[in-house]
Amino acid sequence: YETLGVSADRILQIPMNLADPSGGVALLHSHIKEEGLDVCILFVCSDQYSYTGNFLEQKVDNLDKMLALNVGATTVLCRLFGEDMLKAGRGRILLIGAPQGASLGVAGASAFAGSMAFIRTLANGLRKEFADTGVGISCMETSSLGRDGSLTQALENTCVGFLVKKEVDAAPQRAPMERKVMLATPAAEQRRRVVEESNTFKGETEAMIDRSVKDEYLRLAEEEGFTPLPYGAEIDRFQHAPLSEVSSALLVGLALMVYVLARSPGISEGTVRVLEASTSAINALFTIDYLARWWCHGLRLNYLLNPIMIADLLSILPFLLRPWVAEVSELELTFLKLIRVQRIYRFFRPKAFKSILRILLGPDQAQPYEDGLQEVRPYQLQVLRTFGVVFTLLFITAALFYEAEQVVNPQFGDIFSSFYFSTIALSTVGFGDIAPMTPQGRLVITVAVILGLCLIPSEASLVAAAISEEQRLQDEQEAEKALAEAERAEAQLAWDAARIAELEDQTREERARLVELEEQAKSWGQKDSSRSASSEAR
Repeated sequence: YETLGVSADRILQIPMNLADPSGGVALLHSHIKEEGLDVCILFVCSDQYSYTGNFLEQKVDNLDKMLALNVGATTVLCRLFGEDMLKAGRGRILLIGAPQGASLGVAGASAFAGSMAFIRTLANGLRKEFADTGVGISCMETSSLGRDGSLTQALENTCVGFLVKKEVDAAPQRAPMERKVMLATPAAEQRRRVVEESNTFKGETEAMIDRSVKDEYLRLAEEEGFTPLPYGAEIDRFQHAPLSEVSSALLVGLALMVYVLARSPGISEGTVRVLEASTSAINALFTIDYLARWWCHGLRLNYLLNPIMIADLLSILPFLLRPWVAEVSELELTFLKLIRVQRIYRFFRPKAFKSILRILLGPDQAQPYEDGLQEVRPYQLQVLRTFGVVFTLLFITAALFYEAEQVVNPQFGDIFSSFYFSTIALSTVGFGDIAPMTPQGRLVITVAVILGLCLIPSEASLVAAAISEEQRLQDEQEAEKALAEAERAEAQLAWDAARIAELEDQTREERARLVELEEQAKSWGQKDSSRSASSEAR
């Protein structure tokens, strides 16, 4: 009520149990009617009661209470007070629901997210039913009430935006001496208990996650028919953690840089030796990662036939054979690890990107970057994913072609010549100034061109679809904004009309009072005149 500029002495608090929607809300409605109050704005905070975590571990009573409050009570409130507003021809209903275009499900908050999606659907339906009746419906996002956003800013975009009172600046910080005194107050003790309870909850959550990971690993072992090995679940969880995948992608990027530098012109022998030592260290890490993945799957031989595992084996095979096979001493295939890095592109989505930032930087340090990500659109991330796929195809083609042609073809004296030829070939331009000489080189470029003809148009279509979806969302937002502006203008007119009617009533009452006073004055004047006349007669 402070945001709306309403003084505290005008607040009427009515304790009521809304867990029984039909009974509690009806009792609240009748009580307000008995008080002679006319509700013109109904603001239902339908997201304040929630349970999150593993759905199967939540108590049925808690779920029933949450759905009764969030869904049942909200629906009955809209039904009873909406009918009154419809009869009066004016009113506004504000609900709290899922964001526009939100996903259909949220892991860890399935029932709560479902209730918020219901609220959004209810608001959209009521907005259409109450169109042109003087009753407006607005639905704010769940993040608008003191979490990621400002309540004032959220209310400004609704039909009651003209009532919003600007937020005051934050109070100045207390002096250090005052801060020390506060540590001994009951509020400080309460904060300490809250922190302890939060830490306990985090510990319980981590233990629950550990149990879930182990159960999932045992289920995977049962499905694929292998014997779980010691620490298999822990290693598998570590390798599939977002931080591990990002670190692995960074290590692959370092390996690519070393590969390009070692095959660039003008590199001294000392620098080449350092780069070769770095490549050997990186290959050793890739070998450990390969063996760990095999260990997590029970050392099954058929798991090694997985396409990703075959690519991983080929990337480290020259490193493993180099001490015994002289023919592979100059061969390097670490760039094939780019195939596994394709998994990282699934994080190129707004919510996943925020999760990665929080893991890498921490919640506090990641907040400025998250604010900047608000301007990043999904189609822009799709462009980055497409660029990543095309870059992977181009780099692997150029590197394989270089390894096949460098010995016998003088046109490929460095890796950049191979990049140039691969780009020309994949773009189907074909200048003809460079041509392969070995069967291996011809095979590589043939397969690459076929893959390029399949992948590049497909990725381009994804970009076009993302841009089209972005345009559709912008059109919807503009339409919603126009509708909100219309509702706000209509609400302002209704509010002004109600205020004018109230002032007219007050004016009529004052005029009636003036007429009454004038009549009293006349009657008193007549009495005084008659008394004066009688005095003179005497």
